[in-house]
Amino acid sequence: MKTKSGTRPISISCRTTPGHLRINDSYSRGYAPESVVFVGRYFPDLSFRSADRTTENTPAEYEANLSILFFWSPDDEQSLDQITRLKSLHNRFAGRGLTVTAIALYPDAERIERFHSHHNLPWKTAAETLRSPAVQVIGITSVPHTIVLDSANRVLVNNDAFLNDDRIEEMVEEYFQSR
Repeated sequence: MKTKSGTRPISISCRTTPGHLRINDSYSRGYAPESVVFVGRYFPDLSFRSADRTTENTPAEYEANLSILFFWSPDDEQSLDQITRLKSLHNRFAGRGLTVTAIALYPDAERIERFHSHHNLPWKTAAETLRSPAVQVIGITSVPHTIVLDSANRVLVNNDAFLNDDRIEEMVEEYFQSR
């Protein structure tokens, strides 16, 4: 199909294999592939490389009552503010089954490892890039971004503003009380 100008329209939906050239090409033009992560669906079985590159973090394998996946960057001021809020949440609810996995979308894994150690983060930290197949499948194009999973690994929240909500501790408390 051609447009009036004679050029072919750009397809924004790129539902293909992760790591495929077409997905990477779409990201470089500023388009995200079609996401497989939707509220109410099960989170896909994805792995993220640990910041020290020794292990893989697989959120779907956690035996947690509530999991928060936080995609961030050390260069993003809002991400750093939200890490403070995450630490507070983790300290308050870890004993009740809350787990946090922070996935830094940043190319320098050593910097992420230093950041993790320096700030004594009590959770697992992974280091990926926006071009990582696992990140592409989720459809994340910017940071910060938060995904919350229930005990059955169903997606409860998939957005960037979740940790900005002043009622977040109340919402997490209500979740645990309803269990």
